[in-house]
Amino acid sequence: MAIRALRGIPVGIAQTGLRRERDSRGSADVPADRYWGAGTQRALSVIATSDDRIPERFYRSYGYTKHAAAIANESSGLLQPWKREAISAAAADLIEGGLTNHFPLSVRQSGSGLETDINVNEVLANRAIQLLGGVVGSRAPVHPAKDVNLAQAALTTFTIAMHIAIVTEIETGLVPKAAGLASMIEGNAERADHGGRSRMGYAYRLRQSLRRIDEAEGDMHEVFLGEAADGGISAWSPQHLETFAHSIAMATRRPFIVAANTSPEACSPDPAVAAMAAVRGLAVTLHGIVENVGLAAGPAVSAATGAAAAACQTVIAEDGRVIAGGGAPLPVIAQSVLDSIRVLGDACETARPVFAGPAIAARGRAGDVQR
Repeated sequence: MAIRALRGIPVGIAQTGLRRERDSRGSADVPADRYWGAGTQRALSVIATSDDRIPERFYRSYGYTKHAAAIANESSGLLQPWKREAISAAAADLIEGGLTNHFPLSVRQSGSGLETDINVNEVLANRAIQLLGGVVGSRAPVHPAKDVNLAQAALTTFTIAMHIAIVTEIETGLVPKAAGLASMIEGNAERADHGGRSRMGYAYRLRQSLRRIDEAEGDMHEVFLGEAADGGISAWSPQHLETFAHSIAMATRRPFIVAANTSPEACSPDPAVAAMAAVRGLAVTLHGIVENVGLAAGPAVSAATGAAAAACQTVIAEDGRVIAGGGAPLPVIAQSVLDSIRVLGDACETARPVFAGPAIAARGRAGDVQR
């Protein structure tokens, strides 16, 4: 077969109206300017449309998963190199945020996230087809199930994408902001005439909460795929899975490794649930501290106190959606954890005025609280 070269086509479909797409379950009319296909459109007809969606970071992380799967499939001889290149190029567009507007599904879907997985496969396939100069919606020369989703199952690929997103948000958003707040408190403590002991205690509690988040995050670096969903192969070989994990690690620059047990039964939301518990722990800690300091500091920082405390309360409440563990749908878990990480990171920024010099000094003069 002749080598197929990618074309430098910008993201976007300059079409109006509808196009007819077909899959194994029938046909559907899809908006002509969208990359999703019949499966996604069918899901939209039964899933209530709303703005209650999984955050963008999750979909970008799905791009890492599909890119790594394509590399592993190519290395095992299951996927032709030119197809891998096209899928990886489409995945790069997803990772960079160019395809964000093509994921319309609400979190109210099946527990495994099957509809979202179908959505991702269709979007990447149609973008790959476009890059190869084909007809969007034709399912050729790149097929969403037989190529993009080759040797994968929705439950495991969704879970891995969720883990990548949570790890990324924790390390790039929450940790720098919470650690920055702790450092600011420590710096003020060294310059304080009064209240320094309280300040150092507050910083210590924040860092202890961050340590627990770091411990919970560790399990999310384990990668597995389990059994294939397309009948192509019954399970990935160790080398296949090693290539998959290594590709994720290289693309994300984070230490993702093959899990000790890669069976489908080992795949669960437990690591995400544990991470959410640790995030909630930081919210509880921060809430208690800002309440103590804010009440003593008086009206000067009341707005910051109230805003930070409300954000912490939101995170604590979100934990209730996740605490069901295996009984909670994966899309709901992904949304709750990622939203909570963002909200709590913002709370750490909002809380900075609460801990500025005079505020904690006032609390210190009122008497240190021993915890």
